[in-house]
Amino acid sequence: MANKVWKFKFTGGTSAAGPKALSSRDSPSGCSINMPNPNDQVDTADLNTEFPMLLKAEITMLFRSELKTALAEDFQNIKSKLQALKTDLANNAATIRSNIGTMKTTMSHMEQGLSSCSNDVSSIPTKVGKLETKVTN
Repeated sequence: MANKVWKFKFTGGTSAAGPKALSSRDSPSGCSINMPNPNDQVDTADLNTEFPMLLKAEITMLFRSELKTALAEDFQNIKSKLQALKTDLANNAATIRSNIGTMKTTMSHMEQGLSSCSNDVSSIPTKVGKLETKVTN
């Protein structure tokens, strides 16, 4: 299998002319093709150790990149939800403080009214006593 692998090397040139048919000896401009020599021995041990390591590194890098992107999106979503929650909490706290202030004012008015009523109630037995003495006389 290794003897069927062709190695391409880009040299950077481009051709302004359109595509043309190449003979088996021609190579496209800008590329040099290194055809393996069938007599060369390919070190499969190195290939067997390097390829899985390179593949693992590539997959790990891709996985990390995708994971970072997904987590960044989720983080932004959570951050915006927390900000909205914080705003709602601040608005609700302001509303509660306002309602408590209104209730304090109402309570103080009720306190004044009840104070005058209690004064009237406490004076009733005295007035009833005076009326009884007038009626009996």
